[in-house]
Amino acid sequence: MNSTPRTSTFAVGLMMVLCLIPAESREKPDINYLRFCQGCHRADGAGSRGNDVPDLRSSVGHFLHLKKGREFVIQVAGVAQAPIPDPELAALMNWTLLKFGASELPTPFIPYNAEEVGELRVNRPTNMSMIRKDLSKELKKLGKAISTN
Repeated sequence: MNSTPRTSTFAVGLMMVLCLIPAESREKPDINYLRFCQGCHRADGAGSRGNDVPDLRSSVGHFLHLKKGREFVIQVAGVAQAPIPDPELAALMNWTLLKFGASELPTPFIPYNAEEVGELRVNRPTNMSMIRKDLSKELKKLGKAISTN
């Protein structure tokens, strides 16, 4: 079967487009956690006190009790700058929250969606450590503690 120039051009164009789609956009949340989070937060979410990496276990879900806390979770540098598209990041964060902080989540738990994640990623404050301290104080008033590291 002979191919026409038009068919060949289409095939080459399709291959080029497929090469531009990052492999990360096709990954499941648990694989994205392994690739982009586990190196610092560890497989069990324990983090590393010595390296100032927060423990996600029994802590991360508390942030969602406050609007600013919900924003903060996405605006943390490692999250906001993860090299995956917004839908994948939303799925990753929902998976992470359910995996490591399900018992701390507000009822009802409202999962992140791609639109919310996209907006929060581009509107990232620079004073994240101060925001975390303020959130910690507010959460403490609500009787909710977060990881100190």
